[in-house]
Amino acid sequence: MIGGCPDWVPEVKLLNRNADTFLRVATRRFDDRPRTRAPGAGRPRRIERTAGGPVDAEIVGAAARLFSKQGVNATTMAQIADAVGLGVSSVYYYFGNKNQLVERIVIEVNRAPLAITRVAAHAFADAPRRLHAFIRHDAAALCEFPFDFNEIHRLAGDDRENFSRYWIDRRQLAERVEGFVRQGIDDGDFLDVDVELAARTVLANDEAIQNWYRQAGPDPDDAEPRLSPATIGEFIADLGVRGLLREPGRLESIRSDTSAPLTASM
Repeated sequence: MIGGCPDWVPEVKLLNRNADTFLRVATRRFDDRPRTRAPGAGRPRRIERTAGGPVDAEIVGAAARLFSKQGVNATTMAQIADAVGLGVSSVYYYFGNKNQLVERIVIEVNRAPLAITRVAAHAFADAPRRLHAFIRHDAAALCEFPFDFNEIHRLAGDDRENFSRYWIDRRQLAERVEGFVRQGIDDGDFLDVDVELAARTVLANDEAIQNWYRQAGPDPDDAEPRLSPATIGEFIADLGVRGLLREPGRLESIRSDTSAPLTASM
């Protein structure tokens, strides 16, 4: 335990992420390793393969790229099959439906905010800095997430069986944020608030700003958009932590301390 909060072992070296990083997270197991196809798996391809390796990995990689480009709901299994040169029936041989593909990707992507909580807990001893670091980096990263997080959430809500891992990770993330809030209350840094409600509000703000950012987004004609993901992340973190602090005047120093990218060596 560190300062009343679990000492989660950091699993990442750097969490200064963008949309390309998220797409790599979603597909890294599927595109960045030597591959060999299991003999006899699936049906013959309709076109020549461009890469050798496990067919399910290629399917997930193609799906991640299509989801990023056109959204989850707009992407069909037929389009995914065409992207990897397979018949639709061959895709269904590996994945019973599109939700199973989405869950496979989300399991990987869900590790990013969980990793932020671990590194924030390692980097800072006090709850205000831990919480501020988590919010600013999580909100900024979600703004550049390649899919609509709310769309993923709706799909997961409609199919809890196939998305069971997603909900386990969500609960774990909520518990870790609750741990930051509870530590702050116990240490006298935060006001005495409903811990669960405060944590849910933090996570809801992070995810809601992603929806707004995807809808509004930066002006494509503006070489230097006024609101970058980093700026939005800082603002959301300030808003959340200021509302909890017993002494709001501490916010400036907290913000300064959490401005650097989170690293395991901090």
